[in-house]
Amino acid sequence: MKRWIVVVLAFAVIFIAGIGIVSQLRNQQQASSGRKGANSRADFATLSDPPAGQLRGKRELQDPAAREALVLVGADAKAEEYWLKAINNPNLPAKEREDLIEDLNEVGLDPKNLTANDLPLILKRIAIIEKLEAMDEVNAAAIKEAHKDLTHMRDRLQTAATAQ
Repeated sequence: MKRWIVVVLAFAVIFIAGIGIVSQLRNQQQASSGRKGANSRADFATLSDPPAGQLRGKRELQDPAAREALVLVGADAKAEEYWLKAINNPNLPAKEREDLIEDLNEVGLDPKNLTANDLPLILKRIAIIEKLEAMDEVNAAAIKEAHKDLTHMRDRLQTAATAQ
């Protein structure tokens, strides 16, 4: 009798876990399709509401829509405007602002597999960075780091282009 109870409980746990996984996949699918629509309209303030504690790595993001906007910085004016507000938001944690700036060389690009097609976006992002005025020391350091990384990427692509 005890064995049957254990077996039934084990199946119940597996069943509940399976429902949870399916539910999460469905939510991710819905959020993904909601983000695509929002990105095409570049309306980052009205993205489908992710959970307040959406994780990036192990940290909780206060402004996950800013990460979405980051993908299009240099390619979409509204995305750039939203991103600029986020990096200058004193209520956003310093680490989150820092990542939003420093990740300009990664998000929307593949730094290890750059092509000539990436150069226009890199040049636009360098121009954006060069116009920024840091609101604090955290942003200043992040701007300097992003500028260094982006100019290095630009130089690699330009050197490769002249070598051909």
